[in-house]
Amino acid sequence: MNENKFEGGAKKEAGKLESLAGEALGDPGLEAEGDGLRFEGELQDAAGSIQQSVGEMADRVKEALAKTRDAYRRMSQAAQDAADKVDPFVREQPFTALCLAAAAGLLVGLLMAGRGSKIVYLKPMR
Repeated sequence: MNENKFEGGAKKEAGKLESLAGEALGDPGLEAEGDGLRFEGELQDAAGSIQQSVGEMADRVKEALAKTRDAYRRMSQAAQDAADKVDPFVREQPFTALCLAAAAGLLVGLLMAGRGSKIVYLKPMR
């Protein structure tokens, strides 16, 4: 519980008591002051709830950012390890590496193109 929620709750209760006292004494001014204090307490309580929610959301964002950084670090390390393993092969056999890269590119292109039917539009002759 944060300070705003605590103070808001206290003001709400004090406003209720003041309003009840005004009602019991037949003093509409005291009753109105109590209602105003209670309303002010409700507003401060709501502000405290919002403040608490924003704080919790900020904590979740920090946690997600930490997880993202960790995942990025692991992926970077995995990519660096793969590059370290491939580099000697490429340096020793550049032509073979080029052919393998071309074949992989062709395979990816064919997979992305798909095998669905192709629509061909013909222009009528005039």
